[in-house]
Amino acid sequence: MQSTQVWIDLEDTVITSWAEQRLMPRKISKIRKWLRANKIREVRIWSFAIYNQADMQEFEAVLRDELSVALDCIITQWPSVQHIQQHVYEYEHIQYDSMFEFMQLNGKAFSFIKYAMTQQDVHCVLIDDVVPTLTITDPNKRLLIDLMNIDRDFT
Repeated sequence: MQSTQVWIDLEDTVITSWAEQRLMPRKISKIRKWLRANKIREVRIWSFAIYNQADMQEFEAVLRDELSVALDCIITQWPSVQHIQQHVYEYEHIQYDSMFEFMQLNGKAFSFIKYAMTQQDVHCVLIDDVVPTLTITDPNKRLLIDLMNIDRDFT
């Protein structure tokens, strides 16, 4: 059976901004309802706000527990942009001049797709406020990638 990985953006999806870090109850409620309906018990964070190791530590210390309770799920991963860029580099072998260039050229959608393409026998879902609604399948890898927009795809 194919496993499912759900990745959730932070800013304007579940928190107001990285600077404020206030939860967004209406959007969280929509996501929590979807997670329960799909029997998802753990999620991962996909956010360009978590730029480096210091941001990873801040997320763990300040937001992880509160957000886990709000979503009623365990948050198992929250990679930094540094980690994401390195993982994507290992897949596509393109060296970017900086993390800023990586983010500018790939954006949330393509960086997630490239990250997910390194896997097989999995369903990867990204819930975000800026991505288009999109489904990609790779039958050879038994890979399904779904991009879901919190403002359009959730009722």
